Amino acid sequence: MLESVEASIEALRAENLFDDSTLVSNAGGHGAARAIVLSLLETTRQELGNGVERVEFQDGAVAVYDGIEGKLYIRRPPDLSVAAAVVGLDGTPVLRIWEGRLGCPPDQELEYQRVLCDECRTRYLKDVLGYRIYQTSPHIKPYSSGVNIHQEKDLALIEAVYRQTGTKPAVISTKIALATLENQWSFVQDSGHYGAIKGTNRFGGEDLNVGIVLGSQHPGDHEVKRLAALNGDCIEIPKTRLDRGKNLPYGIKPRPEESENPYLSHFREHQVVQAILRFGRSTGATVYVHTGAVPDWILTDGSIDSEKEVFRRVRSEGEREVLKVLEESSMTVVDLTEHVAVSQRTVYDRLADLEADGIVEQIGDKQPYRWRVVNPESIVERGHLINDRWYIDLPGPD
Repeated sequence: MLESVEASIEALRAENLFDDSTLVSNAGGHGAARAIVLSLLETTRQELGNGVERVEFQDGAVAVYDGIEGKLYIRRPPDLSVAAAVVGLDGTPVLRIWEGRLGCPPDQELEYQRVLCDECRTRYLKDVLGYRIYQTSPHIKPYSSGVNIHQEKDLALIEAVYRQTGTKPAVISTKIALATLENQWSFVQDSGHYGAIKGTNRFGGEDLNVGIVLGSQHPGDHEVKRLAALNGDCIEIPKTRLDRGKNLPYGIKPRPEESENPYLSHFREHQVVQAILRFGRSTGATVYVHTGAVPDWILTDGSIDSEKEVFRRVRSEGEREVLKVLEESSMTVVDLTEHVAVSQRTVYDRLADLEADGIVEQIGDKQPYRWRVVNPESIVERGHLINDRWYIDLPGPD
C-alpha cells in the first residue's frame, strides 16, 4: 500500500500540474486538480511551526496548507522564460513579496534601486504634484473590526474639514467604518473603502481635491500568515491584546531596506499611502490622514505627537472658572476653592480633567501641592467649534 502511494506521488510530480486540457474539459474538472492532490500527499514539505505546511513544486509554484483553518492556497508565478528582463515599479515595495510572486529562486534576490530619498519624495509630492497631506491623529485607529471607531470625533473632523476648505471632502476608510458613518454625515461628496479603490481614478477630478483617510485597515492575522507562508516565512501570532499596537510583533526579521515589520506594513501602512494617492491624481489635493499608520515621508507638513494638537474639548463652565484663576497665579486646591463658585470636590475633578488634557500640572515636593497652567497659549480655544463639543484646530492654512 505504501509503495503504491509513493508511486502515485512520483507520477504526480512528473505530470503537468496545471491547466491540463483533459482535466479542464471534464464536467466538474479543475486545471489544478493534480497540484491540489500532490500538495496534500507530498512528503517533502516545510513545517512552519504555526499550523502551516508549505510545499514547493518544480515549476516554482507553491502550496500552503493551513491546518488550523483547513484551507489550501496555491500560488503560481508568471512565466517569464521569454523575457529579456523584468522591471517592477512600486512606490511602496516589499522585496520579499515581489520575489515570492515572481517565483525567484531562494538563492536569488531582486536588484533594488531606489529613485528618491524620503526627503525628495516629500518635496516631490508637495512642490511638483501639489499635495498637502496633514496628519490629524498619531494613533493607529484600526477600523477593520468596527470596535475602535470614534463616531463623534470622525464626524466632527469631516465637518471641520468642510468648514476650513469650503469643499465637501471625499472619505476613504474601511467598509465597516463607512457603513457606520455614512448615514450620519452631511458634508461628504464621495466615499470608498480600502478594498475597492485599487486603480481607481474616481477621486481624482478637479472638483474633488479634498480628501480624508479615516483609520487604517488590517486584514486579520490569518491573511498575514498566509502571505508570509507562501514566501516561506513563519510569523508569530500575538497571543494577547497586550502584544498588539503600532508594531504588531510578528517576529519577522526585516532586511536592511525593509520597514520593521514588512508584512504588516504591506497590509496597513502601504494601503494608507495608496488611499492618500487616490486623491488629486492629476491636480494635487489636500488630504487629512486620521491615523498613525502612515510613513512620515508622505506627510508634507510632518507628523504630530498627540491628537490633542487637533482635537480640544470645549471647556465646561467649571473648567473655565478654574483656569481663569490659575492664569493669575499658581495655588493650592484650598486657595483655589476660595476663588471659585464650585465645591472643593468639583475643583479636584476639573483639575483632573485639565491635567489629562495637558493644560495644568501639579508642582511642589510636598503637600499641599500647588497647581499652575502649563502653557497659557494652550488655554486659547482655537479652531472650529463642532456641536458645542469639540474645538478642531486643523493643521495647514486656515
